[in-house]
Amino acid sequence: MARHFLASSLFEGLLRQGKALMGYLPLPDEADVEPILEAAVLRGLRVAVPRVEPGSPSMTARALARGPEGWRVEKGPFGVRQPPPEAAAVPLEEMGVILVPAVAVDEEGYRLGYGKGYYDRFLQEALRLKPVPLFVAVAFQFQVVPELPRAPWDIPCHGLLTEEGLWPLPIPR
Repeated sequence: MARHFLASSLFEGLLRQGKALMGYLPLPDEADVEPILEAAVLRGLRVAVPRVEPGSPSMTARALARGPEGWRVEKGPFGVRQPPPEAAAVPLEEMGVILVPAVAVDEEGYRLGYGKGYYDRFLQEALRLKPVPLFVAVAFQFQVVPELPRAPWDIPCHGLLTEEGLWPLPIPR
């Protein structure tokens, strides 16, 4: 997965424009984007991941930083690793690409998450920006399906990253 993203014009564009990359720290069954985050930090990009305060319905983007023994993170709600409260906020306006984890994603770019709506609300905020950051769904190839049920608040992603490649969405039929 990482080699497809890091060799892409999308990643090169982030480097040229100096835009931030938002990723996520995966749960054990999610596609692992940590090698992408690692490479982005080494290349000088600002990297953010979500932080959720206990009981909050929304997430914020916080800077991901290295410590002597790995990422400076703590366990957040649902057991997700996240930056500590003192980590700097990364404004949506600074982001060029948002990597979005998916339980499933369809050929139109609609994704299924864990059902709490954190990414739905976050991406809705990002849609208000000009230009809008690119939303890239991240999944394993077996999680890509022809069509998923949709709700009015679902937002399609612009791209899809799997272990087989990086593609623009929707996938042509």
